[in-house]
Amino acid sequence: MADPITTKSPEIGRSISESMLSCVVPAFNEHDNLAVLLPKLKVALHGLTDQWEIIVVDDGSSDNTPDLMGMLSREPGIRYVQLSRNFGKEAALTAGIEAAQGEAVVLMDADLQHPPALLKKNGGTLGGRHRHGLCRARESPRRALGQTAWHQTVLFPT
Repeated sequence: MADPITTKSPEIGRSISESMLSCVVPAFNEHDNLAVLLPKLKVALHGLTDQWEIIVVDDGSSDNTPDLMGMLSREPGIRYVQLSRNFGKEAALTAGIEAAQGEAVVLMDADLQHPPALLKKNGGTLGGRHRHGLCRARESPRRALGQTAWHQTVLFPT
């Protein structure tokens, strides 16, 4: 079986290791969890590709999440989107996907339900039957004209 990290996806035309990967993390009062998650997530993403970003979407937190993210968003690769109030997880995910610049987008909960190590283990498997996590590969803007911008769902197994 081919190494999933270097296997080329026909829809994207290049491997995950050659593509930019965005990781969207919705957060509502997740200060303590983000302090643990983000360093682990950075290590996992470095293991997949040199081109990555983490987008934390604060869904109206009332704890110290804004203070933590104010500091962490100064680090390369970490972006922070702060919603004006709590709109719900789906709205936070949508805001993160809209802000994402990567060719593939991974959605990960801030509560460490999905360990970042799953990305390294299964990060290049575009397709197949999976149960946890979500990644969608984007088409180029030219190919997206007249077509859907999202075309492949990838879920990471446990």
